[in-house]
Amino acid sequence: MEKLLIDVSEHNGKIDWETVKNYIDGAIIRCGYGMDETNQDDKQWKRNVAECERLGIPFGVYLYSYATSKEKAKSEAQHVLRLINGHTLSYPVYFDMEEPGTENVSVENAKIFGDIIEKAGYWCGIYCSKDWYKTVVKGQLKRFTLWIAEYGSNNGQMQDNYKPNLGENIWQYSSVGKMQGISETVDLNVCYRNFPLEINRMKEQWIKDEKGWWYRHGDGTYTKNNWEYINKKWYYFDKNGYMVTGWKKVEEYWYYMDISGAMQTGWIYVGENWFYLNGSGQMYENTWYKEEQWYYLKAGGYMARNELLKIGNEKFAFLDSGRMVRTNARGALV
Repeated sequence: MEKLLIDVSEHNGKIDWETVKNYIDGAIIRCGYGMDETNQDDKQWKRNVAECERLGIPFGVYLYSYATSKEKAKSEAQHVLRLINGHTLSYPVYFDMEEPGTENVSVENAKIFGDIIEKAGYWCGIYCSKDWYKTVVKGQLKRFTLWIAEYGSNNGQMQDNYKPNLGENIWQYSSVGKMQGISETVDLNVCYRNFPLEINRMKEQWIKDEKGWWYRHGDGTYTKNNWEYINKKWYYFDKNGYMVTGWKKVEEYWYYMDISGAMQTGWIYVGENWFYLNGSGQMYENTWYKEEQWYYLKAGGYMARNELLKIGNEKFAFLDSGRMVRTNARGALV
């Protein structure tokens, strides 16, 4: 079902949202532009978002980007997160890419921006014109939902023959719309996707970005520097919230996570060596382990094999299988 959305900023003046709510299904509100500086917050942001929340109007946000570097793109994402903190969005956060002079960096900047927004638990999309999408984006940002502008004769009416047909979920079809409750002209959009339903049903899920895998909780949060039990398996997440694979020392013990990130227990074969991890995943080292036969785990957790080893004041022999060769009651060589 198609929905009518408007996108607004300080340029639309002081909006009478009580009146406007009768004509729209939702709004995309500009929260600001550029890097995370308070003087670049949209001057009507606080009022617009407060009115939408008061009246129950579903909304998303956009930020006008003019970033020319990765660091500036990161700052733009933080700008959004600062302003939407404490608010519940029913539509995505959009990266508005149209600033002349940023064509060569906007695609990479969109990825950087999107990584940060999605990591914070929000949906992210990109906004641009049909021409910008074809000449700059060139299909490189398919991971994001698309909001595309194409006006045709721009007469305030939707002209189906000008529909972009680029896989967009929102089409901005006019920049000169008229609406009661708004004194200035306003951008008009048709939305083809039920974002409020999908976003409000957000489930816990694994997400992969350019830095690795992380696990998003239903409320958008994620685990950092800690263990989490997911689908009957233990996973460890680093300081940035990314899933760890391979060896990881946590406090005083070493653990091993396989390629899927799941913590391992029992015997494991890594780098042509055997190691033993107890039921809690902790690696044994400098200790004996009995499993019908006796085995010894050396410093670093390596299983002794094909060697004579002095342990304490006695020598012990180990086969290639790691099994201790028994020669006296304790197994020591006489």
